[in-house]
Amino acid sequence: MLSICLRLRLLKDRRIQFVSQTLLATLDDKNIDEVSEPDKLLQTYIYYIKSIIDEFKQSYDGLRLDGLLENFKSKVYRGMIITSDDLKPYGKGIKLLNKAFMLTTKDRSVAEDFAERDVIHRKSVKDEHIKLQAICTYEIVNDRTALDIGKISEYSNEQEVLIGPYSAFIVPEV
Repeated sequence: MLSICLRLRLLKDRRIQFVSQTLLATLDDKNIDEVSEPDKLLQTYIYYIKSIIDEFKQSYDGLRLDGLLENFKSKVYRGMIITSDDLKPYGKGIKLLNKAFMLTTKDRSVAEDFAERDVIHRKSVKDEHIKLQAICTYEIVNDRTALDIGKISEYSNEQEVLIGPYSAFIVPEV
């Protein structure tokens, strides 16, 4: 799934880059003074770039995505195993920037299963757990932050939601 997302992004970026370079070449051309309505030319390029973006939302490599990938706004969960040192930087009000794609689920019990699956109940000499189970809850408020990929996921029962890179979050509590 991640490879599909990365290829989609690369293809979209390449097409937008091509259109942008064409526009810049046109604007830098010594014949630019002969363009009678430069604002209409710019509007045409903007329309074309927008249509490229919309096209990639609808299909990829022959696969119709229209209605399969939907923007998502609501609460999602992610289960993980962390150490107490991993947890130290997080506190109430801390702002985070997610730098990579992140798979989450709409079903809290699925996240709990992930957190429990790999835990090893080892303790330190101070009788503290070395690995901790954590459930992160993400409240998605911007519909461009995440995609509901449940309809195309290999594990549709997990109700997966893909959070995009460079998504910002605030930690309300730990």
